[in-house]
Amino acid sequence: MWDTLIFHKLRLLLAAASKSNWYLEVLLAVFCGLRKGEIRGLKFSDFDMDRETVSISRQITSNPIIPKGQSRPDEYRIEERAPKTENSYRTIRVPAAVLKEVSIRKNLAESNREKLGSSYLDHGYVSSQENGAPHGTGSRQ
Repeated sequence: MWDTLIFHKLRLLLAAASKSNWYLEVLLAVFCGLRKGEIRGLKFSDFDMDRETVSISRQITSNPIIPKGQSRPDEYRIEERAPKTENSYRTIRVPAAVLKEVSIRKNLAESNREKLGSSYLDHGYVSSQENGAPHGTGSRQ
């Protein structure tokens, strides 16, 4: 019974996510077990389409910038960092359906690069804004 309920909820999640700009990120979390920071740190070059794998070697984090004399951050600086632990460096298998979405996202990034020209920030991130910059890590993206 619980398996049926979980399967049903997962189908609802994937159906809703498929209509958003975050579909690939949801697929990477659900089917590859990646953390949010790892997903945001992925680059297209991390995927081996022939071997159907992805290598985890970085994450995107945000560091709060707290002005002197204040207790709350005014802004967050997005940084690329090494994974959390040594065991976080890994290569994992990626389902074909997820690789298909990676290809779709790569085509979108290439289209954005052509459209925006020199204003496109080409860092190669899979999860990026339209201008190529990595997504922020907070709720105020």
